Amino acid sequence: MGDTRRFWTIAATVGLSGFAGYIATAAPVVAVFTAILVACGLLAHMARLSSLEILIVLLPVSFVLSIGFGPVTGFDLNVSAADFFLPIAIVAALSTKASALVPSHAFTRAAIIYAVSLVSVAAASLLVASAREVNLHLTYGASAMLKMAISAGYLLIFYQLSRRAIAAGNLRFLAIWALTAYVISGLAIAGYVLYQSGIPTPFTQDYRLVGTFDDPNLFSSYLVISFCILLMSRIVEPKLWKTLAALAILASIVLTGSRAVIPAVLFGFVVAVLTARRSEVARRQIWRTVTVGMAFVAASFLVWNPLESLESVARILTSDDTISSDGRIRLWSVAWRMWQEHPVLGVGIGQYRAVADQYVFGGVSNIAHNTYLSFLAETGLVGFVILVSLPLAVFIRVIRSRRRGNVFAPLLALGLAAVAVQALTLNLENSRALWALLGISAAICEVSARTHTHRESISRPG
Repeated sequence: MGDTRRFWTIAATVGLSGFAGYIATAAPVVAVFTAILVACGLLAHMARLSSLEILIVLLPVSFVLSIGFGPVTGFDLNVSAADFFLPIAIVAALSTKASALVPSHAFTRAAIIYAVSLVSVAAASLLVASAREVNLHLTYGASAMLKMAISAGYLLIFYQLSRRAIAAGNLRFLAIWALTAYVISGLAIAGYVLYQSGIPTPFTQDYRLVGTFDDPNLFSSYLVISFCILLMSRIVEPKLWKTLAALAILASIVLTGSRAVIPAVLFGFVVAVLTARRSEVARRQIWRTVTVGMAFVAASFLVWNPLESLESVARILTSDDTISSDGRIRLWSVAWRMWQEHPVLGVGIGQYRAVADQYVFGGVSNIAHNTYLSFLAETGLVGFVILVSLPLAVFIRVIRSRRRGNVFAPLLALGLAAVAVQALTLNLENSRALWALLGISAAICEVSARTHTHRESISRPG
């Protein structure tokens, strides 16, 4: 199938899934689930996408579902359209002859142990906190553990399905991810242009792009990951639309208004250049991308409207993002004090806001806006060490895989390093795109290592 037809099929599916999310607050979950299944059927029939590729297309379509049993025990759950398809993808993987999710691979076993350990520690932190505190929000704790389980599902399914695709020489899923991000970036930029013309759209929050997300910061994180995957796809098959997509994604990253994303991307580029120091081709491509990207973003600001563009840049650099009365330093200091008083298991998973009034007058009205401090505060040192262990191990494996001929290593390092910096000012522990990237990174490293070992055994004399 041609890229043009696939582009419009993905655009139609994103639109249908987004509409399902739009009606989610008024319609029963069954209706939303049905609408998303229709979208999946459209993808499978018209674009002939695999389970992995359908997950990739649905991943960025997010919305809020109100779960609960009244104003006291209810809570809002941020979900992705892909969450509804995830169980189907897992069942489909289990039903194959070579079952993809049987823990026969070292990373699969490690990921399962990691997920069980993380959820167990979270449950223990909540149990200990319930014996100590009275006014806990247990539903928030249950929601946090549910999100952990979902994140683990993305890690496992993306690792297994992408490993199978890569081993078969099928890297089309990289192009599908890039194409999806291109579609959403285009929608978001169109929304920004309409906003500047006085027409509001669901793709912006005032002057900030949110795309198909509810939060511009989460959108920026998704775009950073998508940019890295797009560059990987260009290595496999360079095409003009991928260059245009790279420019659209870079412009969207800036227009999200997330102050954390600029230093995060710059740090990621430094890590990528260092990782690619023995590969002249990779290093040249990275520097070319930086130069062209910065020139395009600057030009797009100035060509549209110099005065309004400079005003937008000023707002981006001086705004408090989504925080109003609670500055981030205040949020971080509260989290740090929580961890100091409860260093082992924290105050309980999901309980940061519930117990914040014990540490600052009036409490706080926002999350900690720091993944690391948030986990330290809520699950203590035990939960924090478990949380960072697997991502750190994957990052180290990516760096080492460069010596084994992994041409994607610099770009994977770029994405992982950039998101790690973003996590200093954002809560990204439940970012589906991040866990998907970790799974894909582990799969690429494993296949690369096996290929390298096979080549060495063939070249070895005797």
